[in-house]
Amino acid sequence: MATFDIRKLVKSGETSFHVVLPRSWVNYYELRPGDNLYVLNESQLIVIAPTNVDIKKLKSLLSELCRKLYAVDHAVENKREGPQSPASTEDTAVSQAS
Repeated sequence: MATFDIRKLVKSGETSFHVVLPRSWVNYYELRPGDNLYVLNESQLIVIAPTNVDIKKLKSLLSELCRKLYAVDHAVENKREGPQSPASTEDTAVSQAS
């Protein structure tokens, strides 16, 4: 089950917030109210994973996720820059050779 989704952060009381998971995700991972979840808070990234996942498998999945995010970022950057004209490609090649 590989999906990318945007979820809303909901205020819950004075000092807490929560993220609501779709029932299909909860069912897929066999989660129940009160279950513990791994929460990885690293720099600008938050990852939530069920604790019934093997840690080695989780590490492997996170590595694969990083590779995929890098590929997406690279594709977005290339799209943002637009196609280079043949002249600008040649100019780049010449300036790099110098």
